[in-house]
Amino acid sequence: MLKKSFSSLVLVVCLWQAGWAQNLTLDSVLTKAERNYPLIKQFDLTKKAEQFSLDNISRGVWPQVMIAGQASYQSDVTQLSIPIPGFSAPEMSKDQYRLYGEINQSLTDLITNKYQKEAIKANAEIENQKLETDLYKVKERVLQLYFGLLLADNQTSQLSILRKDLENALKTTKAAVENGVAIVGSEDVLEAELIRLDQKITEGKAASEAFRQMLGAFIQEELGYETQLEMPKSTDMVNGKLRPELILFDSQKRAIDAQSQLISSKTYPRFSLFLQTGVGRPALNMLDNDFSMYYLGGLRLQWNISSFYTQSKEQEVLDTQKELVEVQREAFLFGNQLQLLQQETEINKWKKLLESDAKLVELRQKITRTSASKLENGTITSTEYLTHVNAEDQARKNLILHDIQSILAQYQKKLTTGM
Repeated sequence: MLKKSFSSLVLVVCLWQAGWAQNLTLDSVLTKAERNYPLIKQFDLTKKAEQFSLDNISRGVWPQVMIAGQASYQSDVTQLSIPIPGFSAPEMSKDQYRLYGEINQSLTDLITNKYQKEAIKANAEIENQKLETDLYKVKERVLQLYFGLLLADNQTSQLSILRKDLENALKTTKAAVENGVAIVGSEDVLEAELIRLDQKITEGKAASEAFRQMLGAFIQEELGYETQLEMPKSTDMVNGKLRPELILFDSQKRAIDAQSQLISSKTYPRFSLFLQTGVGRPALNMLDNDFSMYYLGGLRLQWNISSFYTQSKEQEVLDTQKELVEVQREAFLFGNQLQLLQQETEINKWKKLLESDAKLVELRQKITRTSASKLENGTITSTEYLTHVNAEDQARKNLILHDIQSILAQYQKKLTTGM
């Protein structure tokens, strides 16, 4: 029973450690960084604002109801001065009253309403694409932090491996000194190098911790040393997304087109149906001096001719704005193309360096093994041995650096083209 309980406890601990020691991929980190970016809430707020505005525009074409009243006193009233035998014209009161309600249904707005909706949608899209542009900058920053952390961890690991090799060499040298094969003091050189390596490892861990804290802040997670980052694979540059800046330029053009349509709609004659009913003294019959109900309805026309005065100038302003957007688009594409050329050059450079790095590491490794054998036999000094060890270490560091820089350059190019 006790043995079974102990086995269960071991299983739980193993599962807990497996869940705790998580691995993160570049894609998952980018996704988390976007999801936890503070401005991401702006998408929902922009959507709500857009919907509220569209609802208001839709309600703008609903029948408009107005209630009005008027009480007045006038200095004179209409009178019949022509005498008619047997008929006495009533005398109108100088104080008059009216209370009425009117329902007005615009006909022109039913047509121009869509222009207002298009303008609202275009402006909302502009806000969204501005946010997408900000998120793209977040991706650039996350890429730098992710690969920076990979480099720091890999170089620190390489230093730890080198330290173990030097510890073995130190044991061998001490034995050689005791046996009179090596010169007394040779072990001091190796011990000094171990102290220097410990300092480098401390610096590497500090750099790694800084990268972990910054990257953790972006994804809202605490990244301990048990969290491992997976090395991304070389990308094939296939992408199916446009840069958000290009979509932003298109959205700005659509907003200008919608604004142009709104300006044109100001010159349209305004037709509307109306129905007015109420009570007044007098009502519609001016000769009736009593309070009475009335109604009237029909088709109303309003045409603001003065809209034509400014239409052409307003249209010229919009045309200029559209040209400005196109210039900005061309400037962005030009800069983007230059950046791609530079990144392509970088990728080719890292590729060539990696080919020579692999050969150099292999040669340096052979030289170090030979030097270790000579150190053991006392045919070379510890200083000469360290020269070869450090040369191999530097070759391995260059291989790690160039490998990570190569993949980073590929992802930066993918980000430049659209990711």
